[in-house]
Amino acid sequence: MTQSIPTVRRHALAVAACELIPVPLLDTLAQNEVRRRLVRTVAEARGATLTDGEVASLADQPMDTVGRVVRGLLKWPVKKLLGPVYWGYVAWSARRAALDAMELAALNAPAGAG
Repeated sequence: MTQSIPTVRRHALAVAACELIPVPLLDTLAQNEVRRRLVRTVAEARGATLTDGEVASLADQPMDTVGRVVRGLLKWPVKKLLGPVYWGYVAWSARRAALDAMELAALNAPAGAG
């Protein structure tokens, strides 16, 4: 598992970067794809084979379509009026997304690893 720590960190950074995508729903779709790759990588490192459905159930973040669109529309004026505060929120969200990805990898790690 020690050799896969850089891989987990790269995936966590990619999930965090997806948070910067300004289009509602597209950021979640991109994050889910990166999380799926992370789960597949961890499973392969453990010698496990997962079906696409199993990978999706382990990795995907639920998508609240209407809520995400409404939040995206409400964020726009805030972004224009309070730019620095908005980017602080984006940085916080990206950090949270990276931590979630690392936690996902930890949950799928073999017992006693690390």
